[in-house]
Amino acid sequence: MSNGEHRGFPFRWALPIAQLAVCTVLLWPLRHFYAWQLQAAIHTYRSPSTTQPPQWKLPVVIGSLPMDPSGSALVGLEKREVIAASLNLPAGLVQVPYAILSAEKREWSPRGVFFFQSWRAVSWPVICISFWRLAGLGIEALMAARQDPLRPRIGWVGKCVVALVFASGSWIALGVLIDETTHGVWQLIFFGLGGALRTVLSGLTIAGHVFQWRIRRRLKGVASSTPLTQPTVQ
Repeated sequence: MSNGEHRGFPFRWALPIAQLAVCTVLLWPLRHFYAWQLQAAIHTYRSPSTTQPPQWKLPVVIGSLPMDPSGSALVGLEKREVIAASLNLPAGLVQVPYAILSAEKREWSPRGVFFFQSWRAVSWPVICISFWRLAGLGIEALMAARQDPLRPRIGWVGKCVVALVFASGSWIALGVLIDETTHGVWQLIFFGLGGALRTVLSGLTIAGHVFQWRIRRRLKGVASSTPLTQPTVQ
């Protein structure tokens, strides 16, 4: 089968679409809440002199929710946001330069968004699309080892990004695992699991590139060792 005919499963597109679908299902019960925050942000940019946000008509009656925080419906909704952010931890790397240079030492968020965790849950899945695509390319490189081991190829920028994601994911996962103060804090546990997921996905990508590098090195060695034959003159 030729290189042009061999396609394989398109992980580079399947992974980003799958994570967007999962995050949409997770955050769907909070859609009215996000619509209100978006309205508040637009109101703040249009009228910066006023800080009063538009009135929010809560679709859920607060009085009907359980009072026990551990079993509260609000905690369940918060977990959905944390899981969505944890699945897309590499998006936080994009925010690091701004957080370092800003006076508040925190990530950027639109004015009028009063719940920072909600902004993470909504924005990180979109920002992280390129990271999921890189992970899909790495998986394709491993899956195509027998048919076309030199494709797909990722440039040096992609390789550096994957290495950075691998290092940061490993650091987060090990930090949550080793630090005893994080035990029992479910938000940090989810972030630790997210770091472990990124470590595995980026590790597969790195393994694919290492495999390709060894193949190219071997092919170059074979090409350099093959003697050039001259046609025999009769």
